[in-house]
Amino acid sequence: MSGARQLPRWPLFLIAAPAAVAVWSGWVGLGGLCGFGVIHPLPGIWDGLRLDTAITLPVGVEAYGAYALGAWLTPGTAERARLFARRSAIGARALGMAGQVVYHLLAAAHAAPPGRTPPPGTRRRTGAPTRGRGTPGDRSASAATRARTRP
Repeated sequence: MSGARQLPRWPLFLIAAPAAVAVWSGWVGLGGLCGFGVIHPLPGIWDGLRLDTAITLPVGVEAYGAYALGAWLTPGTAERARLFARRSAIGARALGMAGQVVYHLLAAAHAAPPGRTPPPGTRRRTGAPTRGRGTPGDRSASAATRARTRP
């Protein structure tokens, strides 16, 4: 099949770029929700240097998964190495999918990073006591008292 026409590869970039941005932002968002954040790695030496450690998740999981996938699919790889790479690639892809699902579920629930409260108006109404805030579905003691004292 030496005369077969090979398709150009540049359209793959147009397909992969938005997906990569979505995956990257999902992992960075999950890292932020888990407590990863901005650090100053060189205090006293370079005070203005800031590093967002939330980038360790996409680099660690997605880059490893891509590298393992490449090792699995490269012709000429030793059989034991190919088996390990296949298991690693599938595991990293599964972990990546699970991480994205978790992030989007937390984002939909308006979860806040540790030490922060959700923005006003985004708290879920679960019917749990809110200590007299007077919101619909409020089951606190003060709401019950107000209901009983109305004429």
